[in-house]
Amino acid sequence: MKIIHLLNHSYRGKWPLPQTLHRVDTFSRRYALKMREYTDQYEIECWNPERMIKESIVVREDGITYRIFPASLSSFPYKHFSLSMLKAVREECAKGECLLFIHGIHGKWTNLIPLMVKNGPIVSQHHGEEIFYRIKKFISKPRRIILAPLEQQAYKKVDHFFVLYPEVKDKLSKYVPKDKISVQTIGVDFNLFRPCPKEEAKRSLKLKQEKRYLLYIGMFENRKGTEFLLKSLPPIFSKYPDTELLLIGKCAKTEYQEMLNALVRQLGIGDRIQFLGTIRNEDLSLFYSATDLFLLPSVTGEGLPTVLIEAAACNLPFIATSIRGIPHFVEVMGGGILVEPGSPEAITQAIDEFFLTPPIKIDLREKAKRYDWDTILKGTFEVIEKLEKQYFGKGKTRALPHCA
Repeated sequence: MKIIHLLNHSYRGKWPLPQTLHRVDTFSRRYALKMREYTDQYEIECWNPERMIKESIVVREDGITYRIFPASLSSFPYKHFSLSMLKAVREECAKGECLLFIHGIHGKWTNLIPLMVKNGPIVSQHHGEEIFYRIKKFISKPRRIILAPLEQQAYKKVDHFFVLYPEVKDKLSKYVPKDKISVQTIGVDFNLFRPCPKEEAKRSLKLKQEKRYLLYIGMFENRKGTEFLLKSLPPIFSKYPDTELLLIGKCAKTEYQEMLNALVRQLGIGDRIQFLGTIRNEDLSLFYSATDLFLLPSVTGEGLPTVLIEAAACNLPFIATSIRGIPHFVEVMGGGILVEPGSPEAITQAIDEFFLTPPIKIDLREKAKRYDWDTILKGTFEVIEKLEKQYFGKGKTRALPHCA
């Protein structure tokens, strides 16, 4: 059987060279690569639309076939729509044994694919999006009044959903049976993200041993609440002069970066923070190990951020806002501090309390192992095996011994 991962959007950011498009680090590619490591029993492919190409691209690498299709520049009826990709999906499903693994379950054009194909199983992975449109969405784009019931009909054609937290399962169960929904996240590589001695990590990163470091990793944009984090820091820097902030990531829009730079100057904290840009995944565990506290000030648009799992895998305590799947993660972990989104004062208070009365240390890494790739893939292939047997009468998946 062939498993095809379907991404619903084009590349976001500065366009790379066409020959490297297939290497862009998307969740669908991560999932495909880990599936390939886990078993060689299936053909694995990764498909996505791309607005910046005119001809399809096909690349075979790492035992995976990558196919990139031209996409529409128009946002009607959905952004990034690719007619050629849709045709290829239908043709592939008509050929024989094929499972579609759709990334995203709401608000994207690929979510209507279950209405347009037959002859095989379909799985959908939630990535943090809402399950249905809110009233203001209908007001801004009335065509969604038509798209909403179509999506709900498409839900009924999906064989299984993986969602990030229980609240989504409750909402989705209004349209599909609960036994077709599993609470399951994207995995984290626990061999890559593992703690090392703080002194050693600081030495490797050329950080000062006597200082305390706060850490932020992610995009710099409105939904991530980066400006609220910066606004929270002057009282902390004043009370704890040995503290600095490290920010890793890139800015989604130039004007937002300019606003952050102006805010840093206004707050007078330029000498206490470092914008480090993008860091390779292979090096991030050093930062998680060298720092004292991870901060995630997001105000919207999160599901269950992998950076929280990565921090926990490195035994780094964290402060995060109480939105979407984050409260459930904190409940599962039994550690972490929740704060109100959009409130610099709440972040300030939480950091202050953490420094004044550090919480009892717990083994966050051990608790977080439920999110490692071995566990995630085991749950994924249990579903895939069941669907393969149901549709094609096939046997059990064989896991490879070297899977991380």
